[in-house]
Amino acid sequence: MPAPRSSFVFASALAVLAFATACDSNKSTNSPNGKGKAKAGSTVEPFVFDDPFPDEAAVEAIAARPAPELTQMFGEPESPVDHWTMHGAGAQRTPAAAYEDGDRASELAAEAFASKDEARTVSPGLQCAAAEFGHFALAHGAEPAADVRGFILARCGSLVTNITFSIDLIEPKRAPKSAFTTPQLRGLFARVADSFPPDAHVGLWAGRSDQGGAVVRVYGQPRMVLEPVPLASGKTGYVELRGEMQWDAQSIVGYATVGEQGYSICKRSPGTNEQAPRFALRCRVDPNDERAMIELQATPRGRIMSRRALQLIVSPKGSVPDDYQAPQLSLPIGDERDGTAWATAVTALRRSAELSSVSLSVGQTDVAQSLLPHLLAALRNSGQAELLDQIAMGLIAGRKIDEDVGSGTFFFSTVPRAWTLERELAAVLQSPHARSKIFDPDLSTLAVASLANEEGQMRSSVIAGYTVLRDRDYSWEIAAFFDAVDRHRVARGLEPVIRVEGPNDRKVLEAYAGRVRAGEIAPSEALDALLDHFVEEAKRDFHGIMFSPYAFLGWEPQLEGTLVEAERVAAAVTITHFVPDGAAWGRYLVLVTYTKL
Repeated sequence: MPAPRSSFVFASALAVLAFATACDSNKSTNSPNGKGKAKAGSTVEPFVFDDPFPDEAAVEAIAARPAPELTQMFGEPESPVDHWTMHGAGAQRTPAAAYEDGDRASELAAEAFASKDEARTVSPGLQCAAAEFGHFALAHGAEPAADVRGFILARCGSLVTNITFSIDLIEPKRAPKSAFTTPQLRGLFARVADSFPPDAHVGLWAGRSDQGGAVVRVYGQPRMVLEPVPLASGKTGYVELRGEMQWDAQSIVGYATVGEQGYSICKRSPGTNEQAPRFALRCRVDPNDERAMIELQATPRGRIMSRRALQLIVSPKGSVPDDYQAPQLSLPIGDERDGTAWATAVTALRRSAELSSVSLSVGQTDVAQSLLPHLLAALRNSGQAELLDQIAMGLIAGRKIDEDVGSGTFFFSTVPRAWTLERELAAVLQSPHARSKIFDPDLSTLAVASLANEEGQMRSSVIAGYTVLRDRDYSWEIAAFFDAVDRHRVARGLEPVIRVEGPNDRKVLEAYAGRVRAGEIAPSEALDALLDHFVEEAKRDFHGIMFSPYAFLGWEPQLEGTLVEAERVAAAVTITHFVPDGAAWGRYLVLVTYTKL
């Protein structure tokens, strides 16, 4: 049986850090009642900014390592077939409650694990996936490609998104019917059962056809508890997701496909205030879609690499499709697959959505090409998790981008060499998370690298995308911050915060935000000056807080003290961005001034 390998469905993506450093301060008046001449109280402590990215020398050191052998980078060949119709019964809900495909595999698999002391569990979703993988391999002589695998896993109702699997294909002359009788399969399953990790959720299947035989193992660990979601969901235009991650996640963000190429970002369900690792999300879908894909991306606390935590299929129209057909794209590109072709193709997709074009960074593409062999090898070696993080961080740092980088992300794709670039993009676009990156209004620059394995007829590519920081209106983010404050206050039975929106105050707030953005003053100096302004204007004590997140999506500010605990509070907020000295990425800055009434 071939060595099992991990399935990296569609893309291995990175999300920006969703946490922020916070700093508190206050200014006070001469007298307890808040009257009289204002004077400085405490001085705002300056931020100490950590840059989590490796510097250029560290990235160059990784790139200079001996290149791994191609055999360490590529798995088994995948079929270029772009469609599949479910052979057995898919799930009716997620998580799948049961699976019966009309053969003996499920019963025999359950029997094989019944006598084991370890916590191995035959998962209905993975049992369904094992059977579908097996039927596909028998029909096409190879395992399904990434987008077909993703469809199968989601249609089977599996909560396990990062699976390890192996498919052992047996030639017809070595796969007689006598080798697949119940006693033979019972013995085979009993032997194979010991090859699974002790705590795995598993799927195990064996079958034959005129083309030969196949033995399939699939296993992994669900990383969340999810309240049941019927797959026939979304006719109201929304799908509700509620559950809890089983590891310490600092942020959880949901995405859903809308139409052929649109997407939505899930919002907090009304009336809820769940904090990671718990979540209660409402995802917008198109009621006219026969099929919508929903994904959750979660970021471990203190880390920058997000993980796909959930992928599920729903049918807003009410009849969950049992077949998958990759969509056809029509893009102004030829047979080329280099970085220029990628930039041209992505620009064409973005222009169809009335978004700006993207350009190719030659310098950052060179960085991506030098790191790709090491990235591919590390992805396939569980003992190189630390190196994988360093490679990923070095790639998305974007130090060769000429402008101030606001964020970086990358998509990792391994596909049959026979695929065109259009076919590969069609596969990538089945992921709503990938759509959110390709159609990010702020996306400006790409870096693309590829390697091919001629013997295995496979190609792996990494496509990195970068946003740059530009002057813009932050009114939406300011409103979202006030909403977060109000959620904390309402949960304590308090009235919402009173928002300071006077024209003169707004002018002062924006002026100091602009000076930080231009590099004229430090964030702490800006907050200090704002506190002076409000103390002088109101003749009362004021407090201040600074937050500096890398991104607002998925960010939940850590709030405590007077701002969310006092009976009545007035507050003013301004938001800007800046680039700390020597940092790879810029950061956002949230300046909050508030007073107890």
